[in-house]
Amino acid sequence: LKDEELLGYYITEEEGATAYLFPISETLRYTIPFQPPEKTIEYLQSLATVDEETLIIFADDGEKFGIWPGTYEHCYDNGWLESFFQALEANSDWINILHFSEALEKIKPLGRIYLPTSSYREMMEWAMPTKAIYDYETFEEKLKQCDLYHKYKVFVRGGFWRNFMAKYPEANNMHKKMLYISNRLAKLEKRKGSDDNYKQAQDHLWAGQCNCPYWHGVFGGVYLNHLRYATYHEFIQAERILDKLERNPAAYEKDWVDCKIFDYNGDGFAEVVLCNKTMNLYFAPEMGGSLFELDLKPKGINLLDTMTRRGESYHQKLKEAKNQNNSREEHIASIHDVVVSKEEGLEKLLFYDWYQRTSFLDHFLQEGISLEEFAQCRYTEEGDFINTRYEYTIEKIDKGLNIRLWRNGQVWRKGKAVPLRLEKIISLINSKAELKVTYRVKNLDKNTHTFWFGTELDFALLAGDAEDRYYVFPGHNLKDSRLRSIGEIINSKEAKLKDEWLKLCISIKLDKPGNFWRFPIETISQSEGGFERVYQSSVVFPNWKFQLECEDMWESTVLLIIEDL
Repeated sequence: LKDEELLGYYITEEEGATAYLFPISETLRYTIPFQPPEKTIEYLQSLATVDEETLIIFADDGEKFGIWPGTYEHCYDNGWLESFFQALEANSDWINILHFSEALEKIKPLGRIYLPTSSYREMMEWAMPTKAIYDYETFEEKLKQCDLYHKYKVFVRGGFWRNFMAKYPEANNMHKKMLYISNRLAKLEKRKGSDDNYKQAQDHLWAGQCNCPYWHGVFGGVYLNHLRYATYHEFIQAERILDKLERNPAAYEKDWVDCKIFDYNGDGFAEVVLCNKTMNLYFAPEMGGSLFELDLKPKGINLLDTMTRRGESYHQKLKEAKNQNNSREEHIASIHDVVVSKEEGLEKLLFYDWYQRTSFLDHFLQEGISLEEFAQCRYTEEGDFINTRYEYTIEKIDKGLNIRLWRNGQVWRKGKAVPLRLEKIISLINSKAELKVTYRVKNLDKNTHTFWFGTELDFALLAGDAEDRYYVFPGHNLKDSRLRSIGEIINSKEAKLKDEWLKLCISIKLDKPGNFWRFPIETISQSEGGFERVYQSSVVFPNWKFQLECEDMWESTVLLIIEDL
């Protein structure tokens, strides 16, 4: 529809159920509050008619009036809001302010219309893959250069909102957890639907459906760890209640371990979910046999709520703005036009991961690789055990379950593929917040080789700089123990991550001494306040060097213990 056809409201229907649609004025979205009040009055005057049938709708983010950068000073200290209402009052003889319900009573609909699934223009751009956004912006710029954009922008459409689930696997995991819990609730509805505990679980599910952490554009969204934490916190609380509802009270109080194998995240491959009264473990055999979610139920936290560092289209703007003067301009800018950095040198921290940051990722490194190169993902992986398929079996053990994962892969040495078998056996014991992981590496080559092997563990504890969240390496003094610190501990058997706010301690204990690397994962993302560095998680990387002759096997055990402080 043309702009002149949007001066009213429409009616639509779905299988006979009707709804009224009020089109928001894009012009008012940008004049209020970013232009002088007179601009809004002039625009309304240009559309006014004597029959009082012209309707202009303004509906927008409340954050524009004090939360977004510079808007508090603009709206209140500099008096924009007062001036705006004074202008409306001064022109009240021809500007009538109505509620939606009053408009329905006084004005007839303009007609019937059917809309595609969509959102506002910027959102549809953000939903596209990063490379596609570059082309989209180039196309928009060419239309503007040819003075065609204003006339044809209605046909310039971006992507589809749900593509955020493809763009950000972390958002997809949250979304699929929501569906998983929803399905569990649905199965209990007939038996437990009137139960107060059932309704409480439903409330937690609904709270986790807040849209904020599932997408990203100008705003922090999925990159903000406190939003993801809040979402998982609600879901895990719902799951604790469901665990009790699905069992009778006596059965719940007994020791138990469950295993479910199904396509949890909708990627076409089966995931393995192990759970007991204390933890949920989500394994992806197709993705290096990695652990991508670890829920500590008593605390209501997913300790692997990590975020992968990936390229964003706006990173190019950050690089371009490096040498530009970002001083405040005379007028207040729209949030979509702001290019501000919260700290200097952020462009130097743009590192991108070639694999998803999860846990129990099996690395084989080349001699000479430094901690910094590994932390910045600027190194060559010698093995083919990341992002590749592992075979697996589930085995019952005394008081628990094992998931046995293995892969016959290879490690590259001077252009030659050395065959290797890697096996990891992860044991979950009844009701304990504890994992025992046994690693076995077998040399299948006829020659003797030295290997540098390590397992990557990635923990999300919300704050990298807080004094009450820190590393402890027994027997070692750290100059910097913050969770965002980077460093190496030589020949050690234990690492601890302590979080006094969550009141928990994560211990990683080795049966064979190894070297511990530690470093933070920090993303550079755009927010309403500008470009910012966001602490996402802390990587702990125990690693060993060992020599194996033909058919020899190296074995080591990693014990992961989560304790309440």
